[in-house]
Amino acid sequence: MTVLDLASIPAELRCSIDPGLARLEDAALTASQPREQAIYDGWLLRYANGKAKRARSVNLIGAGEHPLETKLAYCAEFYRRRGVPFILRMTPFSRPFGVDAALDRLGYVAAEDTRVMVAPLAAPSTGAAPGGPVEALDQATFGTVLVGLHGLDPVRAAAERDRFAHAVFDGI
Repeated sequence: MTVLDLASIPAELRCSIDPGLARLEDAALTASQPREQAIYDGWLLRYANGKAKRARSVNLIGAGEHPLETKLAYCAEFYRRRGVPFILRMTPFSRPFGVDAALDRLGYVAAEDTRVMVAPLAAPSTGAAPGGPVEALDQATFGTVLVGLHGLDPVRAAAERDRFAHAVFDGI
């Protein structure tokens, strides 16, 4: 297992209040919305059998009221009962502020480092992106394309296609 040193991540990447980046995180959470989810004291618990960690992890979106240890115990049991790994997904928007340091003190280990990067797109008037023309897809088609790009096993492929076919929004 790779161990991530939290101190190696610049502070501005560990905690953010940038409204544009917060909107991007909201859009990503919305786009990866499975039907298998619950809210517990400000945390979004998702337990779909898909590829995206946003769709099968605890997303710390609100500070809540319960002590951290109580929330962690509840979440661990929630995932154990469903037979899926207990994953805490940390972002610069995770709440409560400083929860990453508290998890470190409790002995939790950061296992993966994923970066979401942004760049401006070509002007819409050009009609083309750097890789070629952009084509709008309906949700079901997008799910099928995504499954093909990731080469998922049949069970995860079905979960991903279903998740996108039943997405709440047509676009973000």
